[in-house]
Amino acid sequence: MTARSIVLDVIVCSALISACDKGGQWQLALRFLQEGMPAATVDANIVAWNSAMSATERAMQWPKALSLLFTLGSMRLDATVESYSCSVSASGKRGQWPWALRLFARMADRQVERDLITINSLVTSCVLMWSAGSALQVVKDVQSDNMDLDACVLPSLVEAYTDMRDGVAALDILGDVRRTLKERLGRGR
Repeated sequence: MTARSIVLDVIVCSALISACDKGGQWQLALRFLQEGMPAATVDANIVAWNSAMSATERAMQWPKALSLLFTLGSMRLDATVESYSCSVSASGKRGQWPWALRLFARMADRQVERDLITINSLVTSCVLMWSAGSALQVVKDVQSDNMDLDACVLPSLVEAYTDMRDGVAALDILGDVRRTLKERLGRGR
């Protein structure tokens, strides 16, 4: 197959951006999204935007990830859980956990379902920046939404309190986990 026989459409362009992401070429991914696709008169879809956000997240370019997220509306695209997850993770990895918390709250405001990947990224970033109180608040908020937390989120939280030498809080969290497990077993889950 020659380059001339490839028809540039949104699928090919999204795949190219995704390949740039996997290859660590975040600048090329952004350039193609913002310049290459318009030049080829191909309208980007949310898959292309999320691939570019993933590239910026992997490169820990949190301002770029946020810029892409906030630009979605002007492109008449709706942010997905993947859009927010990339931005939360990128912010958290660079110690910008207050931004990550804002984005997480915005997900609820925009009625974007919050998933365990995003929650774990947020809790982990709070823990890494010694904000165990923020991490605990996230967990409490999510539990009040009746979301099941898995084995990835809760150990991070227990570790945070253990590292802070707050054994009482760590034991409280473990007690909550125990109660949740008993409830699940009682319901046959």
